[in-house]
Amino acid sequence: MSEKQTNDCLNKLSHWLEQDDISVISERYQSDSLETETETETETETEKEREKETEAKQRTKGSRLSADWVLPKEWADWARQERPDLDLRSVGEQFRDYWSAKAGSGATKLDWQATWRNWVRNQKQSYKPVDIARVTVPSSSQRDPALVKLDEDRLKTAPPNPEVLAKIRAVLGKTA
Repeated sequence: MSEKQTNDCLNKLSHWLEQDDISVISERYQSDSLETETETETETETEKEREKETEAKQRTKGSRLSADWVLPKEWADWARQERPDLDLRSVGEQFRDYWSAKAGSGATKLDWQATWRNWVRNQKQSYKPVDIARVTVPSSSQRDPALVKLDEDRLKTAPPNPEVLAKIRAVLGKTA
């Protein structure tokens, strides 16, 4: 091994030697001497780390929506504040039916509550029949002002002059 390679190796190892936790050093570099209390603690810590890694892997693995899913109150409260125009009972049923029927990996989610929030945000604006009537029907018994204006304009207009009508007919006859 050259001097440069030795120095590189020492620089890399110095990082490990500065660590307080011996467990970060690979087991193959540890001696085979009798087990001490520190080594036992290290093994316990290593086991805990492995458990944490297993839990982390499980958190990255999605799950399907439960077959008996019911819209939780907290989720409904959030949706009511975010979108008061929605019929939450109907939206909740659509959500459950969609995700229960969906097949494949697309039906597994890490965070179902986040999926619900996106579902609510992406719902189209819904109108109740009463709201539609308010928008399309005048609120009073008076005639619509736009219709009144059209009638007034119609009375102000006069039919075209007979000479103008003759010219129009002549132009239309030439092009036809």
